[in-house]
Amino acid sequence: MRDRAIEYVTTHLKTDGSAEARIRRTIDAFFGYAQDHPFAWRILFQESTGDAEIVEAHRRIQPGAPMIGAASLARELRIELADDRGEQVKIEMLGELWGSALKGLARWRYHRSDVPRDELVEVAVDALWVGLERLRTGERWRP
Repeated sequence: MRDRAIEYVTTHLKTDGSAEARIRRTIDAFFGYAQDHPFAWRILFQESTGDAEIVEAHRRIQPGAPMIGAASLARELRIELADDRGEQVKIEMLGELWGSALKGLARWRYHRSDVPRDELVEVAVDALWVGLERLRTGERWRP
């Protein structure tokens, strides 16, 4: 089930078009998967019951998709993430950030089915793509 979900979503990163268009399609696919497969999505991404076996299963399942997407995006967009901690750690953080944001928004929509999927996609792309685009041009936050 996890592998099918990852393939369903990440396939859109490998299609033709600009990076921005592919990211939009990928985010739409993520929300589409949550909408079209609500039970599978809840099993894979919803918070667990606290049962030790379920917590462990979630720990093994959840990192896959965000890491695949983040690594692919960082490579393709030539985002320079390396520093003294290394690029892999930065990619892991980027994957966690994207994955957490999208899962949180999908969880929110589970209780707000009145909000059209297009609006979710628009908000997610605005928030996530703009940051990536700025990273791609070399901009960094400075205190």
